[in-house]
Amino acid sequence: MTEEQAFAKALKTIKDGDHHSLRVLLIQYPTLARLRDKTNATLLLKLFELPDGAQNNAKLARVLLVAGSQVNAQRNRQSPVPIFSALQSEKLDVVQTLLEFGANLRIPMQPRKGTVLDYAIELCKEKEDDPDFTTHLSKLIQAYTGGELSGFSSRA
Repeated sequence: MTEEQAFAKALKTIKDGDHHSLRVLLIQYPTLARLRDKTNATLLLKLFELPDGAQNNAKLARVLLVAGSQVNAQRNRQSPVPIFSALQSEKLDVVQTLLEFGANLRIPMQPRKGTVLDYAIELCKEKEDDPDFTTHLSKLIQAYTGGELSGFSSRA
């Protein structure tokens, strides 16, 4: 199987939400975790292009990251990093996984102004009517930053 064929098979496996088969495929083809397709996307970036109902995103992300995917990969400087995409889709289990692997919340957002961290703080403010979400996200932010942030208070 060529690298392109293996990439396509891995992408199907991701779409199916099958993290076990993905792990096997990445063992067989260790370069897949860092490989980029014709659009300059890695498998980790492709994970965030799936519909919101996709299954096992945190497990799939963890498998890719353990295999060597770049946690802060971008197609280009104007494209979002995985942590921003996870925040936009409000998948806090994926946000937590990405942070565990060193995702950078201080990366500037393009074309928006500010950083991914600024977006996360604004998201907490916007979602204040959902205390479970806000508490979980604020704890993740505080763990990342090492404590309270000015202008931001936790409901935890």
